[in-house]
Amino acid sequence: MYYKVGSAAWGESNYATVAAEGTYVFYISQQQVGTQISVKHTVDGVDSALATTTVTQGTVAAPTISAVTTDDTTVKGTGINGATVTITIGSNTYTGTVTDGEYAITIPKQTAGTSRLGETNAQQ
Repeated sequence: MYYKVGSAAWGESNYATVAAEGTYVFYISQQQVGTQISVKHTVDGVDSALATTTVTQGTVAAPTISAVTTDDTTVKGTGINGATVTITIGSNTYTGTVTDGEYAITIPKQTAGTSRLGETNAQQ
């Protein structure tokens, strides 16, 4: 069984053996969303019709967010390298990029009880 990932050419190096029960495995690197993967059988020099699938978005882990005090002007946390983190406080949004697994986004000082979504908890 031959396989093709994205715009790669069909070739001898992209080959997997089909087991007696009809299963096969081939290993590929992580792919971009939308990449097409195709497979075909070749038996006695005759190719089958193609079977294809398209890479879909996998689960994206949520970032973490550290505690924020009324003295802080930076929100810090962890996330996936290269990801954009968006913080919403009221109707304002602030963004930053995760580098080396961490992000730090500058925000204005907040009043006590403001959540990261801009909701204020009443203090009595």
